[in-house]
Amino acid sequence: MNLHEVRKEHGDVVLCIGRAGNGRRPNYRVDVTEKRCLFGDETTRLLVVACFRGDNHKPYTPEGEEADILKDAGWSTGMMTYDEVRALIGQIRGLRPTHA
Repeated sequence: MNLHEVRKEHGDVVLCIGRAGNGRRPNYRVDVTEKRCLFGDETTRLLVVACFRGDNHKPYTPEGEEADILKDAGWSTGMMTYDEVRALIGQIRGLRPTHA
């Protein structure tokens, strides 16, 4: 599983960066937004879909020792959409932006 597959399966996703480590190859978490109507008010919450290791882009498993990676305390509060991530990677690699 990778970020592209998660997006194909779940649609629009947002990405959060892990705060642990030195930031060179941060872990990242992929969330989807879920909208609900609760007592007449629409609320939105984020649901964790997958977490990936920054060094090899392999998914973390939600069981065992790796379960701690899913805790909210270790993640940034800022988020980027899939398209924003693609644009940033393109800038870093010196690529021209593509238009969908």
